[in-house]
Amino acid sequence: KASLLPSGVLGVEGSFLRGDPVDIRGPDGKDIARGISNLSIEDIEKVKGLQTSDAHRVLGQGSKKVVVHSENLVVLRI
Repeated sequence: KASLLPSGVLGVEGSFLRGDPVDIRGPDGKDIARGISNLSIEDIEKVKGLQTSDAHRVLGQGSKKVVVHSENLVVLRI
């Protein structure tokens, strides 16, 4: 039921744009979820690890506040 927020992102790899499907990995490197990214890899690099309010300031007023919204997220394992 939760979205992936910038504060929950430790790192990113690969190349993707806003709207692309992404794999979400846990600390052990195994896939734990898949979802549709609200941000490009470049924007995620700018805000990873930040609180949502800080990420919003970095990206600007019209930016999305979550990396992957819960409605676009499928959990594979916990």
